[in-house]
Amino acid sequence: MAAAAKRAATTIDLCLDIDLSWRPLGSRTHFGVRRSPLRDARSAVNLGRQIKQTPRVRLTALLAYEAQIAGMRDRNPGSRYLDPIRRLVKRRSKPLALKRRRQIVNALTDAVGPVSIVNGGGTGSIHFTSKDPTVTEVTAGSGFLCPHLFNGYRDLPLEPAIFFALQVVRRSDADHITCQGGGYVASGEAGADRLPVVHLPSGLTPVDIEGFGEVQTPFKAKATTPFLSDPIICRHAKGGELA
Repeated sequence: MAAAAKRAATTIDLCLDIDLSWRPLGSRTHFGVRRSPLRDARSAVNLGRQIKQTPRVRLTALLAYEAQIAGMRDRNPGSRYLDPIRRLVKRRSKPLALKRRRQIVNALTDAVGPVSIVNGGGTGSIHFTSKDPTVTEVTAGSGFLCPHLFNGYRDLPLEPAIFFALQVVRRSDADHITCQGGGYVASGEAGADRLPVVHLPSGLTPVDIEGFGEVQTPFKAKATTPFLSDPIICRHAKGGELA
């Protein structure tokens, strides 16, 4: 990187990715993302000093994302029995995130100088991360779209801002319709919560044997059955499928 910067006669700003995961049993249990081995002030300072001694690069920012807080819902319809454990993980992770972020920022400031940017959080933790005085900016990407997974968060009064429409192209029975397309399935661990949901009209349920498909999506109607060419308005589960 330094060699490339020298050839271009420039200086490259660098960002350290800090791990804020909770590991109550060491490496055997890991709640959070797996993106960085920098989990304490010493390891961050060691790398920061190497950067400071390297020409044409400079340490400008920290990325300190508390994924197990931002990305874990409080209410999960498909596995409510695990919700108390999820709330425990989030509760234990909050003081850890505050402490580790503060310790690393302070240690780097003392050892190599201040960093201009300290990024933290996500849409699911914006109410928590925005109160951390160490943080200079909070990430809230998918919150601007408000996909339906955010329905499961407490203290997150968002309104859906984007939808997609499927056109009714078949009517096989009085209470069954089929739409063209529909395969907007979210990333992450496979499960029913990764599928889209119908927003309008009410009373439509995807047929389990097919679900939201790449080519077609059948629905069972509990009330009035939509007509051919009618639009079925849906919400996606996460922010990346349509963005």
